[in-house]
Amino acid sequence: MNQLIKRQTIEFFKNETFLDIQSIRYRILEIIDEFNTKLVEREEVVRLLILALYAKQNIFLFGEPGVSKTYMMRLLASLTGWRDYNINLAEINSPKEMIGTLENYYDKEHKSVLNCEIALFDELFKAKESGILHSLLNIIREKTITLEGKYLPLPLKMVIGASNEFPQGKELEPFDDRFSMRYEVKRILNHDNFLNFWQEVYDKNLTFQTLITDEEIDETIRISRRVLDTQDVLLFILSLRERILAEKLKFSDRAFSDAKRILQISAILNGRYHLDISDAFLFNHIGWRESNSKERINTIINNTVFGTSEELEKFIIDLKTEKTRVDDLIQGNIFLALRYEYDIIHQDTFNAVVDKLSAIVKEYEQIISFLKAILYRRSMNKYVEKQIRNNIFIINYKDTAFKSKHLMDVRKILNNSTKKIKMIKAWIAENENIMAYMNKKKAHSNEN
Repeated sequence: MNQLIKRQTIEFFKNETFLDIQSIRYRILEIIDEFNTKLVEREEVVRLLILALYAKQNIFLFGEPGVSKTYMMRLLASLTGWRDYNINLAEINSPKEMIGTLENYYDKEHKSVLNCEIALFDELFKAKESGILHSLLNIIREKTITLEGKYLPLPLKMVIGASNEFPQGKELEPFDDRFSMRYEVKRILNHDNFLNFWQEVYDKNLTFQTLITDEEIDETIRISRRVLDTQDVLLFILSLRERILAEKLKFSDRAFSDAKRILQISAILNGRYHLDISDAFLFNHIGWRESNSKERINTIINNTVFGTSEELEKFIIDLKTEKTRVDDLIQGNIFLALRYEYDIIHQDTFNAVVDKLSAIVKEYEQIISFLKAILYRRSMNKYVEKQIRNNIFIINYKDTAFKSKHLMDVRKILNNSTKKIKMIKAWIAENENIMAYMNKKKAHSNEN
């Protein structure tokens, strides 16, 4: 990273914003913790909702009815003081019934999508006619509406879409890019958590000790534009895009543009002036279209960052094969020479033995360099895992490429190769010439 640009960026954050970047991460953690006291087994989606809130990005929640989607929207509204509105599109028969009239637009007491700041559209893809869906497109993406010939801005800041199905058919395809973030909300899975839910061991109060203001959100968005890219993140983005294109997954350039904004907000709220590779794991919640593509993108991200167990296994097997080949070079007269059992009577023969041993050392050193590269990759993976643990929006991701068996194999090959090099180098140092070898051979014979 350019050091001058980095220093200038840090000075900007210190001098040109009222946000305390150094402590903002702890403030967000407090908000998340308080949010989680009001829900059961919703930790990950809560973090993503807070991130979407600060980024003013829409989020699509996939899941069956009864998993707290509406309640989470009401909690967000309470956290920000926003006016909320939720509507079940399966129950609406016309755009006018959903939206209202121009008169309603100017009536601040009228509760509809016209004058709310956060909205939940439930059963999103079950609208009864295309006019309803068409009306939603600009509402969701642009936060605008045309009423009785007038183009009007909406106070809407964030939309939550909810459905237990994915959009099917060309008519619903435009909705794909209207929701930059998405998450699958599942039923309560943990036995103890379900008992807490059953016994109502959670805070039912909608109010929050810590609130999020519009000024704070707008300032976070403003300063996030100054967040710096880093080389590892840029390389990741290029690799991810290449894999997505190769596998023909639906992931538009617009989705990448939204992703950048989300990653920048993540960096700010984590108290950083730059992106790091942990932010890239947010792609697990950006841009996928259905369960298959969600799992595929998840796999691509993990494989891109951590590598794969299969690739690592093959690499180690190849190194074992290569080491066996090098080990086999220490046979015949070379083996006898190392044991001082080879009769060397000519300088050329001695030189040939030394040259052969020097070449074998180089081959072991090459193997060791590959082994060290594997260990370095493992240390980098551990470093990424540390970054992930420090990112308040990322949970439940870790390196699955390195197994304990792989580490044991690498260390075994490394230790054995190092011993062989040490042995051969010691022999070469002790036998500077043919006379030294002959003296050693004589002494060795006397000992036996």
